[in-house]
Amino acid sequence: DVLDSDPNFPDDLLRYVFGVPGVGSAQVVAESMQTLESRATAILNGCGSLNSSSTGFYIIDGACNPAGTIGSEAAPVVLLIRNGNITMNGNMTIYGLVFSYDSDPGSAPNYDFKMTGGATVNGAVVSNHQVGNSNGTYNAVYNAAALGNIQNTGPFNTLVRIPGSWRDW
Repeated sequence: DVLDSDPNFPDDLLRYVFGVPGVGSAQVVAESMQTLESRATAILNGCGSLNSSSTGFYIIDGACNPAGTIGSEAAPVVLLIRNGNITMNGNMTIYGLVFSYDSDPGSAPNYDFKMTGGATVNGAVVSNHQVGNSNGTYNAVYNAAALGNIQNTGPFNTLVRIPGSWRDW
């Protein structure tokens, strides 16, 4: 469903999805990126090396042009495409979460998400900028199992102290 102008829509999608601020001073955003980079399975230039055995959290700098299926429902990926186009063609599939991130969202849109020829994202697609250059069959399919299994991957399976909590040992 599309809900235009939702007053409850988060104004900082990086914070909403990853828990780190993506809006603010250059220093705040840089510190957020350092935090995310420390959690990443890998930081890659492009996503051509990812395949169906890939799992975890990947930061992709620049364009992402998958060579085939990435991840699986049981072992999905989280892709943060930083300042680059995403182009999926010919029945390619990504299982998990795809976040298209423009580090300067206040400017004119510089990046796009292109899906053609039956390409599918099984999970969710998020973008902090306007997209809309999709042709053919655009398949972003909510997949609760794939999204639920993200919680089982290393970078998102965290243990933190909660203020005011206690222990009995």
